[in-house]
Amino acid sequence: MTLENITALLETLEVASLSFESLAGCLRFLHHGEERSITVRSIAEVTGRRVEAIEPVVYRLQRVDVLESGTMEGSSLSLAERKLERLEHVLEWTTENYDRQTLEAMANLRATDLEALYTVPADADVKKRSNMTGQLLDMTSNASERVSVVVPFFSEGGVDTIAESLAAATGRDVKVELLTRDLTMGNEQNSRYIRSIRNRVQTMGDPHHFSIFEFNREQFPESTLHAKMLVADSVRAYVGSANMTESSLRSSLEAGVFFAGDAAMEIADDLDKFRNSDLFVEVSGEFKQ
Repeated sequence: MTLENITALLETLEVASLSFESLAGCLRFLHHGEERSITVRSIAEVTGRRVEAIEPVVYRLQRVDVLESGTMEGSSLSLAERKLERLEHVLEWTTENYDRQTLEAMANLRATDLEALYTVPADADVKKRSNMTGQLLDMTSNASERVSVVVPFFSEGGVDTIAESLAAATGRDVKVELLTRDLTMGNEQNSRYIRSIRNRVQTMGDPHHFSIFEFNREQFPESTLHAKMLVADSVRAYVGSANMTESSLRSSLEAGVFFAGDAAMEIADDLDKFRNSDLFVEVSGEFKQ
């Protein structure tokens, strides 16, 4: 699901004079109907549009994997309900936060438009172009749907830097996911730091919107988690070297890249696959000291 495909879908719906809400309702009606199937013609009949107007809409839905199989007018299509639900969330967020011109500009981003982020020691004779910590806090502070954080190492200073922003996000009904390691498996060195973050969520936010996933050392005893990532609302992403430690966020030489548009959506899709695979297990309950 790329930003280019989303902007193209919005344009196609506009040409067909059809709202996405009406289209989604139609697809669910046909999907759950006992005597109906999803075809170009049935969508046209339910929405009151011409078949010629619906054909490009169906094509765009296939491009984002919401509809699968069947390419001819009378062919039956299958609905991927979870992907339809995710597309609803993405469209709602993007249309609320960006106008069409900005969305089209983001869809046309190239690698040269990506932003390099750095943490540089304060006394170094180097001027950094951008502030990594500021960008990460901005991403969590402005998220409206979901924040996913992947980090293997913590320190008290690092937790103090970003935990309040994560807790505040859950208080805005933003789903916050933390993917890490060494909680109940391995040396359990991160358990006290994750407990500290969770406690802040409980006092400052909403724990119902906070979930924790641990790298599955039992399944992969010779492997480990070493990635550092942050994804906000599937349209903004950071990948780099910084851990959630005070030195990484304040004083070490660290480097990363901020992505928007298509690249961020691809990163979000990949992260969803990782989290839902046997690489991670969801963790609940108390952690050891």
